[in-house]
Amino acid sequence: MKKLLMVLISLCLLWGCSNQESVVIDLASLGKQMQEEIAFDDELNLLSTDMIPALYGIDNAVEAYVYMGSQATAEEIALFKFANAEDASAGKATLEDHLEKQKQDYANYIPEEVARIEKAVLRQEGNYVLLCVSYDEGVNDIIDKNIQK
Repeated sequence: MKKLLMVLISLCLLWGCSNQESVVIDLASLGKQMQEEIAFDDELNLLSTDMIPALYGIDNAVEAYVYMGSQATAEEIALFKFANAEDASAGKATLEDHLEKQKQDYANYIPEEVARIEKAVLRQEGNYVLLCVSYDEGVNDIIDKNIQK
């Protein structure tokens, strides 16, 4: 009886794990599409991956693409893939802290940029964390079109 119970528990756990939807996002493609299709006031450029840990405090991403401008605006795109959802959740928390710091910095530097930061899109999709600071209302639509389940 114990063996049957153990087999049933194992099957339930296995079925539960295999039934989860996995998310796949081509970050390079998403970043390029966002850069081209979102209305930015500043010209955003892809940063070297060497700069990302210093900018965000994220050094455990499996893949990362960051686009920034001249800092005359708070506009940015930051796209990360992590090894697992737990790391992604921690990465999202780090980006929330980053946005709060940006609000404080821009409040003293260019106060009108605070409203743009407050409209930022920050999403976690499985092992991915996606950030876009822009006034453009189409950010979520572009992200949604790039999620493969």
